[in-house]
Amino acid sequence: MNVGITFHSIGAFRDALRQHAIRKEFSLKYLRSEPSRVTAKCAENDCPWRIHASVLHDKVTFQIKTLNPTHTCSSMNRKGTSMASAEWISNKIVDWLRHEGDIPISQIKKRLQRTYGLDNVPYHRYWRGKDKGNFKIWGSYEDLYALVPSLRAELLKRNEGSVVHYTVDDIDHSFERFFVCFKACSSGFISGCRPFIGLDGCHLKSKYLGSLLAATAMDGNNGLFPVAYAIVEGENSGSWQWFLEYLHEAIGHVEGLVFMSDRCKGLDDAVKVVFPRAEHRACMRHLYKNFKRKYPGEYLERLVWSVARAYTP
Repeated sequence: MNVGITFHSIGAFRDALRQHAIRKEFSLKYLRSEPSRVTAKCAENDCPWRIHASVLHDKVTFQIKTLNPTHTCSSMNRKGTSMASAEWISNKIVDWLRHEGDIPISQIKKRLQRTYGLDNVPYHRYWRGKDKGNFKIWGSYEDLYALVPSLRAELLKRNEGSVVHYTVDDIDHSFERFFVCFKACSSGFISGCRPFIGLDGCHLKSKYLGSLLAATAMDGNNGLFPVAYAIVEGENSGSWQWFLEYLHEAIGHVEGLVFMSDRCKGLDDAVKVVFPRAEHRACMRHLYKNFKRKYPGEYLERLVWSVARAYTP
């Protein structure tokens, strides 16, 4: 901040002024804020720091005309963190979110602290800043959910033979479930994988929560091969049966098919209904995690895995 510096708009000047206040650890008080001129001072009453900028003849460019750079308020009493609003945070991290995807709040906090020396900014302000940043990139959740029918049509258009379905609530027509099995995945499983599918689900942490269900096979190199996935309201008998019905539509009847899973809620009954001729086995690693809670120790662990690898009763 020096006399004579220009900015391409009043918004750019305001952003630079806020960033300057954050770096220098003081809070601003606007004495005048108009489209053609801005005057601000340090929020401490007795501090002489003051700045004035106004628009040039082109009616767009802003220039700093006067500046008293002296601070008499102590650094301990300055409140630069109060200038780090959620909007300011979103402007600083929007490019990070655009190029890196989801970034944990803790990582955002560390980066901004390292770059701007922020201290004592509450967690919820970082959270709101991240939410605003995602909104600037993607728009609102509600607008994106409204695009689900268009997404289904586009997936089927570009991946002929795929199985893509969604459901909405009968009363308010809100989004409920979405299933995807690309033609390449179903064909690859049928022609190039052993008749084995692992089923599992995980919780989603977005605004509207829900669960992600996945069916995963193993290819000839023992690599994971994705077959299908779905977004549902939660893990229960209804959602698993819905998922398996469309999985059956995609892969049809596979001789000797074996499903493996942990104790997913409602999955046992769903497999029996949709794939009555398929085997359904439990993941030994998950079984042992439950077993060792009551029977710990390396000796019993060795016995359990010996039993698991046995070929005869």
